[in-house]
Amino acid sequence: MLRKVYFIMKRQFFSIVVITAIFAAVFASCSDDDGLSYSYSSEYTIYSASNQRILRELMFVLKPYIMHEGVKKYIVVSSIDNINVLINGQEWGKSSSLEVDVSNINKEVVENFYVRTEPVKYVTKAPFVLSNEILTTAGEYSELLSRYMSLQPGGYICQIEYIELTDNNGDIHRVYPLIAEYFEVKENIVSAYIGEFEILID
Repeated sequence: MLRKVYFIMKRQFFSIVVITAIFAAVFASCSDDDGLSYSYSSEYTIYSASNQRILRELMFVLKPYIMHEGVKKYIVVSSIDNINVLINGQEWGKSSSLEVDVSNINKEVVENFYVRTEPVKYVTKAPFVLSNEILTTAGEYSELLSRYMSLQPGGYICQIEYIELTDNNGDIHRVYPLIAEYFEVKENIVSAYIGEFEILID
């Protein structure tokens, strides 16, 4: 009887140690100096329980445009903001495209946007990000870890739910492009290229 009690207590103690270690790692990885969001930076490698590297970042190219007199005019801005990404219908996070130097680009003004006839490609690197407004309890951190670790090898649907662009007057335009793209996660990769997409701004 005493041996059985000892075994149970030993197993419980081991479980507590493992759970404590997991949460310590999550809190350390999630710290952010500005306090705005928790993000897994590209300088870190995330490992699964089997010690395999797992996907942490999505990459894609956006080309927003407007139609003017039957002609595509591609929007020229420094960046596209608040690009909201979903994976299989679940939040992945919000990102901005990489900054573009627009000072040397030949452009004209149409509908309060700078535009040109040639496409402007906005490269976006979208790491897993979750707002700290959502993460308030240890249980929610555990759920974050479970969700983050869930992109094991296999097929997924990436949705770009909406993006935001700022026009020349400072007004913000939110657009829902209805982009949904299938992609595959392979073993030991840490990023995945989703594709290149044109988005009509109307």
